Amino acid sequence: MGKDIHQLIYKPLTKVSLCMITLDAELTLSRSLDSIIDEVDEVIIVDLGSTDKTVEIASNYTPHVFHFSSQHDDEAPYRYAFEQATVPYVLWMEQGQVYTNKYIKNLWSLKFMLEEDQDMMAMIDDTFLFRRAAGFQMPASPKEERTH
Repeated sequence: MGKDIHQLIYKPLTKVSLCMITLDAELTLSRSLDSIIDEVDEVIIVDLGSTDKTVEIASNYTPHVFHFSSQHDDEAPYRYAFEQATVPYVLWMEQGQVYTNKYIKNLWSLKFMLEEDQDMMAMIDDTFLFRRAAGFQMPASPKEERTH
């Protein structure tokens, strides 16, 4: 059954947390975050021990910059970032990635259309929104998927 016009007009947009794992991303971090910062409700950065100005740059965008050291579990920093998010949906961003206007339009449409019980929604460029209440899901790496 479709929604009536009042449900659509007064539906609040879905809140989205951007999560990113960083390591020595000084040269690309600002460009990446500038491309999406106005479209998300919070930014979570988990740094793996950068020796450049990555943490300083990240701190200019968000107070949610965390230091994480894990030698044996590649998923651990992602789980940790996911746990730090406080809004209903999580968007993963690779360091160095830049979102285009087309992507931003798709994100807006998706935020408008999402229902509260949807666990995952696919977007363009192998990017997904994950519902926090559904639990952690490892983000797919676009580079890995394209080689198969």
